[in-house]
Amino acid sequence: MSTEQTVCPLNRHVLIAVDGSENSDRAVAYMVCMLGNVSGVQVTLLNIISIPPEDYFHTPEEESKWIEEHEHASIAAVRRHTEQLVAGGIPVASIAPVIRQGRFRSIAETILDELRKSGAGTIVVGRRGISRKEEFIYGSTSSKLLHAIKASAAMWVVE
Repeated sequence: MSTEQTVCPLNRHVLIAVDGSENSDRAVAYMVCMLGNVSGVQVTLLNIISIPPEDYFHTPEEESKWIEEHEHASIAAVRRHTEQLVAGGIPVASIAPVIRQGRFRSIAETILDELRKSGAGTIVVGRRGISRKEEFIYGSTSSKLLHAIKASAAMWVVE
């Protein structure tokens, strides 16, 4: 066995999908526990504002107010999670906050799109906490991601 240090061939770029919930807090905390203070780690911190269909709103003003409220909440969540990562030893220069806003077909597809754009090798998501019945009827984002990524990336689903 060689005494030379072996270079880790793994992609150390992690995409963390957050929504400001307690589950997101746990996902970020887990990521910090696993990779905080590890050199070369990059983090894309993704928050998605999925705007409901236009017929969800009674007026354009109501839609504007909804979007503004969710933008403020999104910015606050990304800021809080960035602070959590920095406190855990991830350099602020290694964190790329991304907020995606729009009408998306699915959250899973939006996360996968960002995975491709960012070049991350691992996705970290918090479990949303839906019931088994809801998961059976609607499917879960983590389940959709798991089936879609195959061997292209690793995935951590944090309880």
